[in-house]
Amino acid sequence: LLVSFGLPHTPGKSSFEQQTSLGKMKFSALALQFGLLAVGCFFRSVEAVRDDVVILMYETDSNLEKDESSPLYFFKQKGKVANVQTTVFGGNLAYHGFGDKYQTLRPLLELMDKEKLVILADARDVALNVPDNEAFASLAVDNFMETYKRLTKDSPNAIVMSAEAQCCVSAMAHASPSEYFDPVLKKRAKRACSSGHKDCLWYPNQYIEDWQVFMEDLSFNLTGEEYADVYLNAGLMAGYPTELIEMLDLIDIAPYEDDQAVLSGFLYSFPDKVVLDYKQEMFGNNQWPRGLVDGCVFESQAPHLPLVHTETATEPLIIHTPGKFYECLDVLIEELGGTSQQRYLTGLGGRGFFEALVSSGFGFDTPVADVETYQADNYGNYGSYGNYGNYGNYGVQRQ
Repeated sequence: LLVSFGLPHTPGKSSFEQQTSLGKMKFSALALQFGLLAVGCFFRSVEAVRDDVVILMYETDSNLEKDESSPLYFFKQKGKVANVQTTVFGGNLAYHGFGDKYQTLRPLLELMDKEKLVILADARDVALNVPDNEAFASLAVDNFMETYKRLTKDSPNAIVMSAEAQCCVSAMAHASPSEYFDPVLKKRAKRACSSGHKDCLWYPNQYIEDWQVFMEDLSFNLTGEEYADVYLNAGLMAGYPTELIEMLDLIDIAPYEDDQAVLSGFLYSFPDKVVLDYKQEMFGNNQWPRGLVDGCVFESQAPHLPLVHTETATEPLIIHTPGKFYECLDVLIEELGGTSQQRYLTGLGGRGFFEALVSSGFGFDTPVADVETYQADNYGNYGSYGNYGNYGNYGVQRQ
């Protein structure tokens, strides 16, 4: 084909033959152009993942990332759209407690490029908030990176952690904010119990009030404003490997410990090492105590755009549904174009409630006419903030 670009006039050939040769040459050049275009499109379609960020997700069930019905599978598919590397670690490991994921995290961090931002995320209750359009998905990741730089501008070595509207996990009812760490020696002073165990149940006391006052005051003192989401949530965080390794050394967490309690104590003793995302700009948390209609606080705005927070008007890259708020997660997955497990159909109290969700703007794969009556299963009967589900680090399981 390259030779045909300079094909000279050949003596002895008829005009027709010359025209035919010229036609072949033009066709060959055109074919080459289309070929090069096709190759370019191919390489763009299999473009190497971004080299500035990686998402690490801890999951002991190695089957979930292959299960097309699981939120983890959908998360990874969205990651491909955004060209973001998503690595699941912890497969087939025994479960000991909420501190498990930190035991195997360090070796991964030590092997990573120190200039690559690491996002540490839960695996079963999150959604990657990007549209199916690759350009817009990449833009959402770009915005995430820029927001991280802005939030850590005054604390360049800090780790950004997500913030939620609920406090506090059961373990925090058994220690004050100052008890977990010795900030002078930079060592642990007390171990957190394992939320949900019989010796680590939630109950209202002065400890809980102290934690709430601490985080509410911290938020106001730092921002001068009052936000709904002021309490640290351990399900989502972002930082560079060096800072994350330093955090691991300082928290020295045991597998059985409740990480949300330990990291809340870490925030208290080392406030310069943590920045909370009060505005839900990088990480979004839904609010299960408010129920599905009011507490599932993200909605669709356009097919080519991420979901938007109904109260803060932000578009966080990762959306979390803590407290086993799986019914909300499935709504969000469908809003993002996926197929969910439709857990919003169980424990809702019947077709009337389902119709109320539809009238409030939620979209579902299942027509209202096909919905049967479901038992309430104590939906909305949360009691105090201690009645969170086990999986989200929240004490006794929600029944």
